[in-house]
Amino acid sequence: MTQGVSVRALARRIGLTSGFISHIENGRVMPSVATLVRVCAALNADVGDVLSESVARGRVVRRADRAVYRWESGVRDEVVSSDATKRLELLHSRFAPGAGTGEPFTHGSEIEVALVLKGQVHVSVGDEEYRLEAGDALTFSGTLAHSVSNPGPDEAEVVWALTPATF
Repeated sequence: MTQGVSVRALARRIGLTSGFISHIENGRVMPSVATLVRVCAALNADVGDVLSESVARGRVVRRADRAVYRWESGVRDEVVSSDATKRLELLHSRFAPGAGTGEPFTHGSEIEVALVLKGQVHVSVGDEEYRLEAGDALTFSGTLAHSVSNPGPDEAEVVWALTPATF
């Protein structure tokens, strides 16, 4: 984001050193939320705009740093992506043998894509039923009530792409 403001001038406006601002600009330091808000206010920018720029440059989500949701039904979801704009989300799901999401539901996405990495899953979308095996992919409207279950004897793994993000 270019505003025509020098690093030195910005640092003076918000009471930080120009070195610290330079480290933020080059991605060597992640500022606190309070500092980010001050920087954005000084630049007349929205925090969301700054975050979406950082996504465009790339952000690594390490396996150990993923948000993990373990459901009582035997499903484990891990948030793989990091899109601050919430336009896209990637999940890695594991379904224990016999596990499933339960009754069909919707959760705010417009489009969903399921790519089965391992095992098999049954996906119900509206009044349609799909049996997917490793390597199969399904794209569907997230506005339709859907459910997923693992009928197999082994764990199933599925990668989901959702737009917009819902977790």
